[in-house]
Amino acid sequence: MTEDKKDSINTIKSIDPLIQTRKRPITMKKLWEWWKRVARKIGDFQARIILTIFYFIILGPFALAIRLGSDPLAIKASSPHGWHHKTDVKGTPIEQATKQS
Repeated sequence: MTEDKKDSINTIKSIDPLIQTRKRPITMKKLWEWWKRVARKIGDFQARIILTIFYFIILGPFALAIRLGSDPLAIKASSPHGWHHKTDVKGTPIEQATKQS
């Protein structure tokens, strides 16, 4: 190789730093892909822990208390069955509507 060609190659290398470090972007891309896989696994594990804590410590006792403490469908034997009689109300329907609380 002549001196002129070596000088022109060195000039090009000094102008464009990516030519000198051609492997660096590929390595960073692989590192980034690896980190995304690791972060996904960490996130999945963290979500399982948080949701498990939520269901067993917060939602479970709340649901148990509601189930034991109330009868929203009136299924228990102690709840009255059949038609619920309305009390007599006085006035027209418009007057009743204005007196709603």
